[in-house]
Amino acid sequence: MNISNLEQFKSDLTNIACITLSSKILEKRKDHFSKLCVDVVLNLHNKTDLQDIQIIKHLRNNLNDSYFEEGFLLEKCVGLNMPKRIENARILIVNTPMDTNKIKVSDSFVRVDSVAKVTELELAEKEKMKDKIEKFFNIIVIQIIYDYPIQLYAEKGVMTIKTCRF
Repeated sequence: MNISNLEQFKSDLTNIACITLSSKILEKRKDHFSKLCVDVVLNLHNKTDLQDIQIIKHLRNNLNDSYFEEGFLLEKCVGLNMPKRIENARILIVNTPMDTNKIKVSDSFVRVDSVAKVTELELAEKEKMKDKIEKFFNIIVIQIIYDYPIQLYAEKGVMTIKTCRF
């Protein structure tokens, strides 16, 4: 193999991959997949951990539809009015519920003397949620996200994915 000339090196690797991919399933698509393999491996930038390569299979797609996606690919439905694509994203996966933090004490009561006080309590809960949301932008939450937090994210143009499992 000739490492000094990049094009020749890629050609040599493609030929090796082509020989390695000799199977009945890939026979007609051997060139496509050998080039794909070389592109993926060269993208590892001298890392040798092949665990960094993930193959995602789609039912009902043709083998010719196979492609190399550089970066992190997460296939989930995003919330309403959310951006559909984020480039150069910084992603944080958080395991905390995005619901209002209700006091979880059994056999306790809050007594109010007017509807205005109930509204005041509800607004205080919403404000607390808003403060929490301000701290977590551009994240993936692996617990449920309710409508009000989704609304706050949408107002900021931040993508949310409801109930994401890895």
